[in-house]
Amino acid sequence: MRRISAGLIARMYLVVVIFVMLVYGIQNARIKSEFALGDWLINYAGGFVRRGLFGELVLLLAGAKLSPVYVTLGVQLCLYLVVWGFMWRAAGRYPWRLWSMALWLSPATLAFTVLNPPGGYRKEILLFALMCATMMMIRAGVRLFVVSVALTAGIVAMLLCHEAMFLFVPYLLAPFLMATKDVKQFVRLAVLPVVVGAGTFLFVVQHPGTVEQRDVICTSVVDMTHARTNDLCAGGIASIGASLDSEHGKVVRTARRYHYGLLYGTGAVLGFLPLVLLLRGWGGERRAAWVIGLAVVVSFCLTLPLFYGAIDWGRWIYIHLFSALLLVMFARETEERVVLGDFIPAGGVLAVVGLLVYSLCWTLPFYGGFPARSGYLGLYKYVRHHGGPAPALDVPPGR
Repeated sequence: MRRISAGLIARMYLVVVIFVMLVYGIQNARIKSEFALGDWLINYAGGFVRRGLFGELVLLLAGAKLSPVYVTLGVQLCLYLVVWGFMWRAAGRYPWRLWSMALWLSPATLAFTVLNPPGGYRKEILLFALMCATMMMIRAGVRLFVVSVALTAGIVAMLLCHEAMFLFVPYLLAPFLMATKDVKQFVRLAVLPVVVGAGTFLFVVQHPGTVEQRDVICTSVVDMTHARTNDLCAGGIASIGASLDSEHGKVVRTARRYHYGLLYGTGAVLGFLPLVLLLRGWGGERRAAWVIGLAVVVSFCLTLPLFYGAIDWGRWIYIHLFSALLLVMFARETEERVVLGDFIPAGGVLAVVGLLVYSLCWTLPFYGGFPARSGYLGLYKYVRHHGGPAPALDVPPGR
């Protein structure tokens, strides 16, 4: 056992995740999920509104007799393939140790969308794919200025699809800080994506939409997908025209009902624990550790409004941790074959048991409407109860 490649174990787990996510994606298309599909189909049928770019393009393609459901699924899978491709390559080159494997297997990173069936295929995959594409270009030796220009274009497109992703931009800039030794050079590379991204963000947030626009968009989505009901409109479409006070009221009610402080306080501690212990042990690579830590802290502070105005607390924590995992995989590479015996300490049975318990026996809920299930056993019971891998979200009152 100790001679088995750690990278092989990581890749095998990634294959399992990919398979499950493919099943979820097909199921989402079959049931026409309001969250994995409806959110993506917000469009400009009623005038310019936040998050409408992708849906507008799909609306145009729908006129060309292309199925908006499967066009959306195809784009989502292409984005995931960029992420999975980056992670596959990185898994074979990473100098694995106990805490890095714990972060890889954590229910708050790769497993989050597996353990929360309706939690995948959301618009944060735009952020993850953009991160991975940026890091792959840097690794391939593309001029950093060219990468900065490409990143800027990607940020604009991403924000026109989901403006809240701007709050996670520090993760997109961190690879530049790792790739440069000169802070002035980093500032020159970062100024374009930050300024253009901030301008796009400020423009988009001034167009939250109206109730009238919401109704027009809902009608257009139902028509283009030939849906039998308006259920597709219950996701992001339903929040168009809603006030911040109304959304915060939902957070307060949901947080009280599901004890958010305890639920997500515990989940955050469990999720961030391997990351903190991993970065503390980097020794000679302290600069990369500080860059990742700085990206997490700055981005977390920027995303505090999301915790104020949206109930998806588990989702926000997951985005932070998954982005940090991607940076960890980018920061370190090795040409040596790392075997399990290299990172399992002496008397390692206890370490292996601890890793398995940590990886298998808890879940970071998507939001309070999901119970804090007991890992994969809880997932099995959940799927068996609902009769399918990706049912519509169990929305709490007021959502």
